[in-house]
Amino acid sequence: MNKSALIAFSCLLLCGFAVSAQTNIPTHWSPVSWHFKVDGVPHVAGIDHNAVMSARTWDPSKPLPLSFESVEIIARKKLQQIVADDGVWKAVGFEVNRLSFPPDSSNWYYTVHFRTTIPRQEGSITNYLDEAEVLVDFNGKPGYFDND
Repeated sequence: MNKSALIAFSCLLLCGFAVSAQTNIPTHWSPVSWHFKVDGVPHVAGIDHNAVMSARTWDPSKPLPLSFESVEIIARKKLQQIVADDGVWKAVGFEVNRLSFPPDSSNWYYTVHFRTTIPRQEGSITNYLDEAEVLVDFNGKPGYFDND
């Protein structure tokens, strides 16, 4: 490689580092995210990858570390951050999900699916039931909404 090509490559590499340093890196890296709306306001539910990795591991042949009842209580408390009245929200589903990376991971997390029991208020554009998801790690720590 001649001297001018080496200088050009070095400048290009330096510019790449400068641009990368100015890039907004998200506060959390989530292995999964759920997108939903509450009263027409968009939200994203996620869970920090490191929180799931540092939580207790699980073997599907063993009992779950937290009951669905316990997970619902944790998730409902988190849901209260974005809804005015959690009393009209009902848990309609639970999932237990394995991290997909690393491929042989023994780390899992819960997903709790909520739905309102009454349609959106009169005057809204549509008359549907809102839905929301909350993620919880196996230590009982909830995930986050909208990078909180």
